[in-house]
Amino acid sequence: METCLVSVIIPCHNNNETISQAVSSVLTEKRIPLEIIIVDDGATLDQKLLPFPKDNPEMIRVFTLKKTRGAAYARNLGVKKAKGQYVAFLDADDWWAGKKLEKQLLLIRKYQRHKKEEPVLCFTGRKLCRANGEITEKYIHAPKRIDYRSLLRHNAVNCSSVILKRETALRHPMQEDSDLHEDYLCWLQILREGGFAAGIDEPLLYYRVNRSSKSGNKLKSAVMTYRVYRKLQLPLYKRIFYFISYTWNGIRKYL
Repeated sequence: METCLVSVIIPCHNNNETISQAVSSVLTEKRIPLEIIIVDDGATLDQKLLPFPKDNPEMIRVFTLKKTRGAAYARNLGVKKAKGQYVAFLDADDWWAGKKLEKQLLLIRKYQRHKKEEPVLCFTGRKLCRANGEITEKYIHAPKRIDYRSLLRHNAVNCSSVILKRETALRHPMQEDSDLHEDYLCWLQILREGGFAAGIDEPLLYYRVNRSSKSGNKLKSAVMTYRVYRKLQLPLYKRIFYFISYTWNGIRKYL
């Protein structure tokens, strides 16, 4: 395989019904040299369901964890095993629109070409889908630019839409703690160092809303967001301020 540019990391746990669609959506990115790293969290994956490319089956690598370790551990392992300059995350129950990675790389290269500060990560808008995969009319927009302070007010960055340099992901592994939003904490820790995240306001991610998940249970999600602020060691008054902002923006997002 030619030099890998992007490693797509897919944690998988009890996702046999959706994994094929997720992987197939990545394989449409014909112009980008990539690899797909699937971390089978808890040995629940039936590998016969994977659409291995006949011309390049080595493009897909599967790492099996006999014991369930959680999505954060799986993503961190995927980053360590990755060969690409960039890593992109995709949950096994979500899928991408065509040319999603291509558009993100074009945006990053646009900043490089004009010798401007390039984004430390890039994300996209997302179309909400029901658990059965039915696409709804609800679309969550992606702001053009987000910095640390604006991200504290509202998490507009969905994990399954993110691409970033592997070296950045290695420097900021996700917190392996099921009591908080590990991806949100990760983006905040990255942006706290400086720089910005660039958004593409297009529905390039199809996101399944599962009410039993962390983000699907709104009360649980709110508590976990507060724990993110506490993990960042924000003063109490800032935690309260940003939590109120998070709550308001969360209500507006799903209206």
